Amino acid sequence: CSSAYNALVSYKELPKLQQKAFTKEWDKLSPSISIIHQNFIAPLTGYFTCIEANFMDVLSLHNSLLIPASVFGSSNENLSICTCLFNISYTE
Repeated sequence: CSSAYNALVSYKELPKLQQKAFTKEWDKLSPSISIIHQNFIAPLTGYFTCIEANFMDVLSLHNSLLIPASVFGSSNENLSICTCLFNISYTE
């Protein structure tokens, strides 16, 4: 906890910079995700979101990798998690 606190105190702009990077990646990814899930709307904040899609179907039909919602405790096989973190890198 102290490391996280120190980072936020030392780099007060970090949360805004992170969200800016997330938004940029969601903007890049949204057209591709919309092919998988037609009603996809990128989240306003954060780096992951849930969509109604079976991760195995998406992998075989679209050659795209999603996280099965079961990782987070869901028993619904038709829910998957999308993340925008794959291509994000931070350089100072």
